[in-house]
Amino acid sequence: GPQRAQLRVSVQAARKTRVSAHALLKALRVHIGDQYGSNAAPVLEDFGYPLPAATTKATVKDKAQTVDKQLATRAARHTMGKKEKSRIKGAPPAEAASVPATPPSPSK
Repeated sequence: GPQRAQLRVSVQAARKTRVSAHALLKALRVHIGDQYGSNAAPVLEDFGYPLPAATTKATVKDKAQTVDKQLATRAARHTMGKKEKSRIKGAPPAEAASVPATPPSPSK
């Protein structure tokens, strides 16, 4: 009825408002970053934006552990690269070749 149509119109209006508000807030964040540069964190916090996560440089030891984990995962999943896959050639199992082609005749 008319209430359903009115609800649909108000939901569409709310969605449009939310999309435009999101675009505005995103542009504001970029503008603050441009204006304040490396000193933008406190200003972003004043506007209610979460602070950027602190990042750390990976050490050589961390990188080596990561490579070991990756190799262990590949071995556990039996994953192969393109060249490894191309080296695998299919061959029928030896047992399948020795099975007679005709079934044995039924005994009386």
